Amino acid sequence: MKKLLSLIFLSVLALNLTPVISAEENETSTYEDIVIWSQGVRLVGRIYTPTDMKPKKKLPGILLVNGWGGTVENTTSRYAKIFADQGYIVLTQDYKGWGKSNGQLYLTEPLEGGTESEDITVKVKHIRHVVDPISFLADTEAAFDYLSSDPRVQKRNIGVWGTSMGGGVSLVTVAKNKNVKAYVNQIGSVNHKANFFMIPERTIAEAEAAVARGVLPPYPGPESKAPNLYGYPNYISMKRFDPFDYVDQINAPTLVIDAENEELFDRKKNGLAFYGAIKDRVEAKYLTLPGKHYDIYREGAPAAIKEAITWFNAHLKKAK
Repeated sequence: MKKLLSLIFLSVLALNLTPVISAEENETSTYEDIVIWSQGVRLVGRIYTPTDMKPKKKLPGILLVNGWGGTVENTTSRYAKIFADQGYIVLTQDYKGWGKSNGQLYLTEPLEGGTESEDITVKVKHIRHVVDPISFLADTEAAFDYLSSDPRVQKRNIGVWGTSMGGGVSLVTVAKNKNVKAYVNQIGSVNHKANFFMIPERTIAEAEAAVARGVLPPYPGPESKAPNLYGYPNYISMKRFDPFDYVDQINAPTLVIDAENEELFDRKKNGLAFYGAIKDRVEAKYLTLPGKHYDIYREGAPAAIKEAITWFNAHLKKAK
């Protein structure tokens, strides 16, 4: 079984770790912390609004989708403040088991069945820092539902911004929601079949069987940790999750921003392929910015943010 684990863990590329970005206070927007429920787990989210927003006024909404290990505090608060300054209501969140959100609970002892739901005391393990795009998708869809039902938001006029691994998660979210009117995919890992080709299908099938039989734990822990990456990747989920299967369902105007010298995956098989698959039927734009993957969050951030704002303004501020 150790050999099985090593085959999975050693073959995975170091994809999509989102770096910490500092954010200055912004007096032209304000925020409130909220609770979002996803698969029975309490998530912590944050909604940013312009400080000059008038009572009963409705504004377009923007949902921000973090990458690998990204949280409200270390990534998206910076973008949320800037987008809110432009006249949007912006929601971002911590994935389950990350930041201030609760994680899933794993029963460490067998539980006898009963005929009714009841309050009981049990021993559990609190699962933290698992990198699972399928779980991230459930959290993102819950956040989208929360944002679109906010009475201050124009529910049929929402933008979505996703970065890194969140690019793939956001792609599926956009494909499944017709109320998305503008989409920005930034350095997105959207083609998992290409990105995780080095993990054999047979190996994943064996790992799934081992989980089903209790040979492997239901949630990855320290044994799955990859070098230079924070958290515990669920490689089974990564292999099974393929955003590219949803490309044909994208109908929102889409801006794809890639790093010119992307080193974590082949951008030609990700962002550029995504753009090529949609450009003939939806309004779409593809551009590259100088540098590597993480440069988008540093010296490349001003240009990337400017392009995103221009895209959102063009498509979310039309007369309604």
